[in-house]
Amino acid sequence: MAEVKNDGHNSEEVAALMDKQLKSRYGLDVNKMARFTISDTAPAARKVSRQFDSTLQTDCAMHALNLCIGYGIGLKENVRNEYKKDPKTKIFVKERVVVTEGGAFPEGGAVIRKLRALNNFFASSKSPERVARLKEVQKFHKLPQLAALIDIDVRVSSTIKLFQRSIINFPAFQAFFQNADVSKKEKHVFSRITDAEWALVAQMEAVMQRVAELALVESQSASMISSTMYVLLRVASARMNSYKFSSYCLGGARDTETNEKNFPRIQLMLPDLSDLAQRCIKRTTYQIAERLPKPSVPMGMALLLDPRTKTAAKNFLRIPDTAEAVTDVILEESKALMRVEHRVFYRCLHAHDDQGENAADSASNSPSAECNSSSDTDADLLYGEEVSQPVEESTAEAIMNAKADALLDDWLSFRVEWAEVAKSQYPAKAEYERVLSKLSVRDRKRNVRVWNVEQLCGNIDVCRWFADIGEKMYPSIAKLARVWLGRGISTAFQERVFSTGSFVMSPLRTRTDNERAQRQLILRHNRDELRRMEENKQKLR
Repeated sequence: MAEVKNDGHNSEEVAALMDKQLKSRYGLDVNKMARFTISDTAPAARKVSRQFDSTLQTDCAMHALNLCIGYGIGLKENVRNEYKKDPKTKIFVKERVVVTEGGAFPEGGAVIRKLRALNNFFASSKSPERVARLKEVQKFHKLPQLAALIDIDVRVSSTIKLFQRSIINFPAFQAFFQNADVSKKEKHVFSRITDAEWALVAQMEAVMQRVAELALVESQSASMISSTMYVLLRVASARMNSYKFSSYCLGGARDTETNEKNFPRIQLMLPDLSDLAQRCIKRTTYQIAERLPKPSVPMGMALLLDPRTKTAAKNFLRIPDTAEAVTDVILEESKALMRVEHRVFYRCLHAHDDQGENAADSASNSPSAECNSSSDTDADLLYGEEVSQPVEESTAEAIMNAKADALLDDWLSFRVEWAEVAKSQYPAKAEYERVLSKLSVRDRKRNVRVWNVEQLCGNIDVCRWFADIGEKMYPSIAKLARVWLGRGISTAFQERVFSTGSFVMSPLRTRTDNERAQRQLILRHNRDELRRMEENKQKLR
């Protein structure tokens, strides 16, 4: 579907191009056959969706965390038009009502727009003199030599980076606008941001920065798999329910070497946060909860098939405020389903191994040719009891199942040396050491070092591991993983269309609970395999 289109981005033209490509490549009429389309975070998605209004748009999974952040910091609102009677005119007037869970948060969007205007004031394309002057101020006061950040609207996580850079550059901005040479109109770009708003920015950064970290890892990849997204959403949910937060100190000490990573933080307790910051937490928590699928057998399958998460599957399947036995039941049912599914894949891969043996056995055990001398009238005299199935067939199947189960048990107990995997995926020594330092963490309860599942999901490409190692050691497991890890983790990714332009289209919809939504998501991840199967089918004809 990808094609360069330099002659314009009119929504009708883009829709026509998509329709044309589908017809020419696959012989499909999208208006007749497509039921679901995936939306992007770009504002253009809103316009293009109008051209395919017969389909149901569902959120792109790789942007789910960005969407939660957008709601949390006030860039997005769910709105509904309601008609209310004007007490004076007695006429029903349409009124835009915010219905976002957690309450409206216009203060967040307002301060973000002010920060963007402040940083854009120092855009090099607008005024190189301002940029040079800011550098002189930073150098004179021995402040960090960090340029103003030009925020990208489409990538919501970059807004958290905007918070961090603006806080660190606060004294530089302050010194710049105190200069008498700056006009009063220009000073307004900085002076209109109040002390209360700067404090809100610091607290919003403390709340959202740990979720933004997750949104910038593998969730930004189009090849993101279901187990990874589930882990990231669970971790994000746990972080938002924390009682402690680490905040930048607006008046903290800075030097020329200060940056976003080493700028000192202070600890804030939940009651220390302002009402607006706590509203930010509530809004984000609700959005994550809406997109986080409940622990289930299919999710257990995905976690057990991912070597990064299989040892911690029980922890991720645990339901808060629920008996441990419920988690055990989900895990056991997941393993039982996995055993049944794996037997099918194993039998398909190894069926040819037993064809020679079965052919010889069937030749020796097969009955002789039917006698044609008997007439129909004496057939009843010839037909006796039904011939029972040979014992060898059931025994062969049992042996095949036993081998499949043994391989599955070996997989469940198999331990991956992630240090070696990281070394192969990060050949550069410096990068390898940086990644390796993140992959392990100390378990305080057992006082041992363990692999950090969150960091494994963020830094290790499990698809590459299967291609390099897993498929050779466990070919049937790799085939099974391709099916289950490619599935969408949930059909609850809501919104008709979303964008960072704060538009939400059509009546609100929080569920698409039907098989068509899952099927559409499955097909994308398995298109290469499906194409290969279709080619093989055509060759057989």
